[in-house]
Amino acid sequence: MRFYKTLQEKSQYFAKRNIRVDSINDLLAILKEFDNPYNSEVLFRGQPEARFMLYSSLQRIWIDRKLEKHYSSYGELIYNLIDNSRKWNSGLITRYLRNAGLYESEMSILSIMQHYGVPTPLLDFTYDIKKSLFFAVNNIDLSPPGIDIERYFSIYYFFKNNELLADLPPGKREDTDFGSVMKSDLSLVDNVDEAFRIQNNLNILNQEGAFIFNSSPKEPLEKQFFTAISKKKRVSGKEFDSEIGGCINISKALAIFILDFLREKKIDNYSMFPDLNQLSRDCLNAEWQKLYAKNDGKAER
Repeated sequence: MRFYKTLQEKSQYFAKRNIRVDSINDLLAILKEFDNPYNSEVLFRGQPEARFMLYSSLQRIWIDRKLEKHYSSYGELIYNLIDNSRKWNSGLITRYLRNAGLYESEMSILSIMQHYGVPTPLLDFTYDIKKSLFFAVNNIDLSPPGIDIERYFSIYYFFKNNELLADLPPGKREDTDFGSVMKSDLSLVDNVDEAFRIQNNLNILNQEGAFIFNSSPKEPLEKQFFTAISKKKRVSGKEFDSEIGGCINISKALAIFILDFLREKKIDNYSMFPDLNQLSRDCLNAEWQKLYAKNDGKAER
């Protein structure tokens, strides 16, 4: 896989918006800019290293293991993994989706695969820039940098309604939506689309999540956008609006401030990765705290 060697190198993909943030005030200004009314219009993704390109987990395996030698196409591998997940544990995932009244589709199954660490062509995004910050800094590497770009982590953002990001077409239960997705370079898989519901785990709800499906086996997401822009220019014969998104490169020196800032907003591991195994303990503890407060009040009287 490829990595950026300099922040300047990113400018080939984010010519208009490749921002460097080195101060708390500049960071707060960025957060203010992308607060309401942008919440439902912009997709954000946090990366712990500015040098990382936007590869999906399946792309990393495809490239590292040279899987093009073993499959007729990238799509064959994707569908095989979906089929394997469908059959896993006597069809448990399919039964779960049906029993929950959720739409059973390749996208729904890919969503579960993504949540549990199966390699997929999906990249996680959120509609909340603060939550993208959490994913970037939660386990950030603060060791001394070797080169300048290693001093930064990144928040990537894309406008949801840009012309290059295909919406999934409405489909019926018996339709194969996977084939439709593979025909587009990039597709948005949104958790509010009834035909392709992906609200099948609590993380997606708390993280305000959505996915972008990248159909390319080797090109990172930003390169796919860049290529799609070039195609549009050639077809239309006119300048295409290239401001489909941008990259915010933020100094790692601000990481501790950011974590404290996010805790105040109740954005932490507890909220972002809800654990139902803690439900019993937390509910009982909340009740006992109310009981103690009630009894303490009586004791004071």
